[in-house]
Amino acid sequence: MVSRWLKLHCVATDKRKINFSVSLENVFVIDKRGGLVAGLRPCFLPPSKQRHVRWASTCTLTAADQDGPGFLSEHVLQVNTCGDLYREWRKTRQHYRHAPTEGIDVDVPFVCSRMTEEGAYVETGRPLAVLLHGAPGSYRDFSENLIPRLQARGVDILAPNFPDMAFSLRNKFFWHTVEERTALLRDFLKKLGVNRIDALVAHSASIYPSLRLLLEGNGGPKVKSLVLLAPNSHITPQVLKPLWATDWMIESYRNSFLRPLVSGLVLLACYFGFRPNKPVVQDVLLSLTTYKLSGFDRGGEKLLEAVAQRQLPTLVAISKNDRLLCYRVLMGVCSALGASPEDLWYYDKEGKLTTPGTSGSWLKVLSFEHGTHYPFVKHPDICADEIVQLLQRMGIMR
Repeated sequence: MVSRWLKLHCVATDKRKINFSVSLENVFVIDKRGGLVAGLRPCFLPPSKQRHVRWASTCTLTAADQDGPGFLSEHVLQVNTCGDLYREWRKTRQHYRHAPTEGIDVDVPFVCSRMTEEGAYVETGRPLAVLLHGAPGSYRDFSENLIPRLQARGVDILAPNFPDMAFSLRNKFFWHTVEERTALLRDFLKKLGVNRIDALVAHSASIYPSLRLLLEGNGGPKVKSLVLLAPNSHITPQVLKPLWATDWMIESYRNSFLRPLVSGLVLLACYFGFRPNKPVVQDVLLSLTTYKLSGFDRGGEKLLEAVAQRQLPTLVAISKNDRLLCYRVLMGVCSALGASPEDLWYYDKEGKLTTPGTSGSWLKVLSFEHGTHYPFVKHPDICADEIVQLLQRMGIMR
């Protein structure tokens, strides 16, 4: 029923200004013919974490969608990972000399439309899109844009969280190397029971774990297509320069005595505009660490070329006004995949297509004039529709 699907419970609390609860039911728009055209969607926050109201976006629907997707509850899966890595690295890497040989346990929060009420993962017959956030980030980066739109089009969703920097400082291990992130992703999917991914959607820093999962195998799921949203490049970006200073900050931040000094330097760099990040020290260090230890300069280009050789159906979205990664760096990813500027589909500031690119290829690149580092947030309808079209071109969905 429409009323069940559209029921939205919001709780908003602010100790300084407001303290109230709001319950909204049957919030929808009906056209003149009596068809449902839009509905207010939930923002996918579990009750324990609902502190401020975040109004969810609306999406265009038809009357046939009235029995559409419902609220996605957060689940947590404990995954033991990195055991093989740590047994090897104890002998070769200083920061892992005391790493646990049995690996490390990671609680992975996630949302998934294939979970039963009992918390079991089940196959549904619908295509599955796995959404991986950047660093910093969480699955909530997708909760008001791609998740509701893809669900409304009949695509199942799985969106997990990677650990943050606080997890590393607390455990003294898992320093966000690409090997650790890939191992965690592979072990999470294996334990959950995911054998096939129809669309692997990677934002920003998730590109390299995604490429390794796709190309290395090692018992991972079969990936049918790839979506790269503002992906980190194999070309060194300005945000990492000078590399010696970035290396020093990453190493020193792990030291409890030097951490306050690094924190002060990061805040100064943010406030004076040397780094285009919000002044949240742990988030800045997580971003730098994840990028620097991703192996982008030690085989990143070869991974992209391997995707091109396979001609795996791939969608890329980049933006000219991305403040974290300049357009030249982003174009490096497209070039490594085999795309030229003439192949790109160009969109203006309002998100209107101005110049169509190459059609019928395994690779499609969207270039937004104003897409920022989050093109799927700025232009959610376009990005979601392109993902659906990608699945349709492969014959996975109609």
